[in-house]
This record gives sequence, C-alpha cells and structure tokens, in this order.
Amino acid sequence: MSKGSYYLFALKDENKNNKYDPYLDKLAFLNKPITLPTDSLYLLELFKEKVKFKSERPKFAGSNHITFGYQSDLDSLPKIKLLSAIDSLWSFTEKVADKDSLNFWFKAPSKIDSLRFTIAGGKSIDTFNVKPVGGLAKDTLTFAMRSKSSLAPDQFAFFRSSTPLKEIDTARIEFVESDSIKLPALFKMEADARTLTLNFNPKAEGSYRLSMLPGALQDYFEQTNDSLSFRFNIAPIEDFGTLKLELENAKPKDYPMIVELLDKSDNSLQSLYLESPKDAVFQYVTPGTYSMRITIDSNGNKRFDTGNYLEKRAPERMIYIPETVEVRANWEERLRFRLLD
Repeated sequence: MSKGSYYLFALKDENKNNKYDPYLDKLAFLNKPITLPTDSLYLLELFKEKVKFKSERPKFAGSNHITFGYQSDLDSLPKIKLLSAIDSLWSFTEKVADKDSLNFWFKAPSKIDSLRFTIAGGKSIDTFNVKPVGGLAKDTLTFAMRSKSSLAPDQFAFFRSSTPLKEIDTARIEFVESDSIKLPALFKMEADARTLTLNFNPKAEGSYRLSMLPGALQDYFEQTNDSLSFRFNIAPIEDFGTLKLELENAKPKDYPMIVELLDKSDNSLQSLYLESPKDAVFQYVTPGTYSMRITIDSNGNKRFDTGNYLEKRAPERMIYIPETVEVRANWEERLRFRLLD
C-alpha cells in the first residue's frame, strides 16, 4: 500500500455477501487513522451494533396471547396499541424475560376473527392484522417454583405462573417452617403479573413447606390452581465459598465498573457494581470453577453499551480475566488482577 493515512476497519461477514448487515454481522474499527508504513500492531475488538427498531410479524402463541418480536436499540420498550374496537376486552402487555419480545394477553367476550394493532418504537410505527390459527393450545394455569429447592442465605424463593394472575387468596395458603411453625405467606407480585416472590426472614439451615389449596390462585381467565405443595430449605453457610477479586492499577477513570462471576458457558451468575476502588467480593458461591468479567461503565447506566460505527463510538471496555478460579466450600479464595492502561 502507498504511504499515507488510513482508517482501519474489520468486518466479520457472517453470510459472506461482502457487505455489512447490521442485524447479523460484527465489526471493529480504530477511532484514529494509522500512518503507513508502520511496524505497529493494532488490536481491534469485534462488536455487534444495536440496530434501529424493527418489528417482526406478531403471531398467536396460545389461545389468549400474541407474541410481538422486535429488534431495537432503544432503552424503552415498544408500545402496542390495539386498534380493533371490541367491547369489554381485557388486555395486559408483558415483557418476555431475556428476549426482545412482548406478550399481549387478552380476554374477549366472544370469539374473534382477527385483531389489528400498531407497534411503535422510536419514530417507527408498524401496523399488523393478527388472525388466530387452528390447533392453538389453550392457555391453562400452571404454577411452579423457579428458584432452587436449596437456597443460599441471600436468595429468595420465587414462583411463576403460566398465565397472568388476578387474585391470591392467602387464606388458602399455608407456609410452615420445620413442619410446625406457621409463618405468614406474604408474596410480592412482579410487574409481569406472573412472578411471585415469597417474603420472609430465612432461618439458617431452616426447612420450609408452602402448600396451596385449590382456588388459592386465580388468573384473568377465571382459572384456578389445583392442590400444590413446595418444599425448600436454606443451605448451611459452610456449603458455600467466598471469592474476593483484588484489582491493581485501577484508576478513578475506570469507575464505575461491573464485575461479573461467570460459569463455564460465560453465563453471569452474580454481578457487582463498584463505584469506587474496593475489592469485588462474591459471597455464597457454590463450589466449582469460575471466571470473571469486568465492564468499564463509562456512562454509568449500569449495563454494557455496544459501539456505533457511524458515530465513531467504540463499545465500552470489557475485560475477561484469563485466569479461572476454583471455589471451595467454607473457604475464601483470593485473586489479584492488574488492569492495564
């Protein structure tokens, strides 16, 4: 190549069509030009841009709910508006956990042929007609414990229903410690109207039973639960280990930061938000092998933000600590890591 200044850019062309597809491809770039000739080495970090709002065609996922998929770079959720004029229609919109999707739950007084919606994200508005298809499964009420049956001292017992809940009759619920001591069954219902967290003060190594008679739960489709019983316990503190990460060479500009404890599949198990220099201490860690990841939260919004090529904005700095650590029961493991400038 001729002498001169050049911008350095890399593209991971997933479908090998020799062009950038923002919904699919990853890219990397340097903010400043490089000058040739040079013997310097440059490190480019691939990232996937957030894309502008794009809605997918909604579809019936059950007899009484429609799923709206979308892709978006917006912080706020898209808004669904029902255009069809149907008297006495009950509806509720729920964000699907860990997916860019919304569930639109509804109850109509009679059979419907189709529903007409708009879904809006930012300046984009799309209109859809959605018709029920044959063979749809009925949205029936089920209720299950979603937390582990053996909880760490800092964990909560939470449960999830298959449909949005309308009423909880605590007179039909019994919550007992050690099969003898009755406790109040106090639940916190989350915004999705399907997740219930049981509020109580856990006793070290305590064992608990939660029993529900028929009719303790009622959803918006007038369905009630069958007899249910759940058992769980608080595991001994000695069953867990502690992991302390000591950061060296961390500068004030590196804060705030997010420090995450990862399993072997890079799933985040625990997350700490550090706003000033101090050790990252993960408590009640199940014995096993773990790795860690640090995100420099430059804008302080408590999450990782990707880059944008047109804005010449690099993604927030993310550092994977290369060393794995073995956590043992009833033991504190310490790991030192030096942040590079």
